[in-house]
Amino acid sequence: MAIEDDLAQINRSVQALAGVAEQLRQQLVVLVQALVAANKSRATAPNAAKPPKPKGKRGRKAKAAANGVDHAPAEPEPAAISYDELSAAVTAVVDGKSVAAAIEILGRFGAKSGRDLKPEQYEAVIAACQDALQTPLLANLV
Repeated sequence: MAIEDDLAQINRSVQALAGVAEQLRQQLVVLVQALVAANKSRATAPNAAKPPKPKGKRGRKAKAAANGVDHAPAEPEPAAISYDELSAAVTAVVDGKSVAAAIEILGRFGAKSGRDLKPEQYEAVIAACQDALQTPLLANLV
């Protein structure tokens, strides 16, 4: 009977730990969402940095024309990936894998958080997040 009692106690402990882990995951998701919302509101604040205005009467186009440089319209750049898209990908890794997996992905790009990344890194980080979500959970243990 002692073994059965020990196994039942272990089972209850594991279930309790799983409940605590789920609560921590939910708190982390709420924190990430709050950070995203705070960063979004900061980016759209009226005091956000504005690009400097050209000085003098002659702008870039006039100066370029005077120098014989043709500024034909360039091909449109691909749509930039937003921080919200990056945040959603990292949050998906936290939800689908673990916080440690998300931290490891960010670390590969020299970052401790999404804000440490440069916008030109977003696409590669999102691809790494998608790869992580497609990798079986126990693949790293084999």
